[in-house]
Amino acid sequence: MRHSKKTFLLVLLLGMILVIVSAVYLDQSANVQKMSAFEKVEAVVSKQTQVNASQSTARFIWIENGYSISVPATDSFYIRKQNGPALEPDAVPRLFEREISSIKDVLGDESFALNEENSSKDFSDRTFYDYVQAYQKGNELCMLKINPDDVGYYQLDFSCGDSLQQAYEEQLPFLEVLGLKDKHATVTVQNQKGEYYEIGIGNVRAGSDAVIKREDGVYRVLYIGQEAPSCNLIEKEQIPSEVLRSMGGDRVCQ
Repeated sequence: MRHSKKTFLLVLLLGMILVIVSAVYLDQSANVQKMSAFEKVEAVVSKQTQVNASQSTARFIWIENGYSISVPATDSFYIRKQNGPALEPDAVPRLFEREISSIKDVLGDESFALNEENSSKDFSDRTFYDYVQAYQKGNELCMLKINPDDVGYYQLDFSCGDSLQQAYEEQLPFLEVLGLKDKHATVTVQNQKGEYYEIGIGNVRAGSDAVIKREDGVYRVLYIGQEAPSCNLIEKEQIPSEVLRSMGGDRVCQ
């Protein structure tokens, strides 16, 4: 009888342990299910190397209908690896092969598909200058980018965002009037005053500025260059000095 009682207590104890372990496992599983794709990628990659949160202003470039759209990232991190001897551009992504594979696996599990138009074909493809891999799931976009330039270290950026359509609608009028279709160039509104805009044009590792005026719903390019427009043009087009602030044009004609 005493032996049976001990057996009963042991079975009861084991049952309680099993219940507790199951509850903990289910709670952890539920927490994992609540994580976003970005959070899952970050969790996996952070076990392999140090990840660093990017600035809140991080963006990534997504080609849509031939135009390069600068998309705000809702989440972003970067990884840096110190370099030894300078590497050839197609050798740089190999430094991050483990991270590239992990990101691909996690996003695959999350039903993201590779967007080939926005992705490098291989490590030697310089279409985007950087090595990029773009993933999409409906409106959700994620992009891995590796800068091949030796700046004392090599860097991988990973970003996700879901506002492509809004960014496309905001930037399209400027991209169209500047003739930037299929040019791998982005636009950014630097300054605005009324119907006048200063637009930053971003090309691969270079850039310039444009002054654009909106007249009766139609956009007109007044100037493109890397310095402020001439005082004659500023006076003729009545360009507000506030629009030219980052170009130095607010001081030139005073």
